[in-house]
Amino acid sequence: DKCWMFMTIAVRILDMSLRDEFGFHHILWVYSGRRGIHAWVCDASARCMNDETRSSVAEYLQIVRGGSEKSRKVMFGKFLHPFVKRMFDEVIKPNFEELIVNNQ
Repeated sequence: DKCWMFMTIAVRILDMSLRDEFGFHHILWVYSGRRGIHAWVCDASARCMNDETRSSVAEYLQIVRGGSEKSRKVMFGKFLHPFVKRMFDEVIKPNFEELIVNNQ
């Protein structure tokens, strides 16, 4: 149950970002089992993107960076991007107590 709550919050944040930051409208969320949740963006503008542009969108959405050579780190600079601040205030903060404090 707890895992689904985290995924629900992640989908809400990513969905809002894809819609508000990139202007996409036709998004299908798919759970693939072992590989997690995926967004299928069906807008014509998204379908026409080349690999470099798609990678740029994905990189823009990354806050957690890691890999086999690095430990996972949350990458916040000195100032939060206005969208990250908005997502914290509107999505994460209202759910924090229930998800993190009460469900431990």
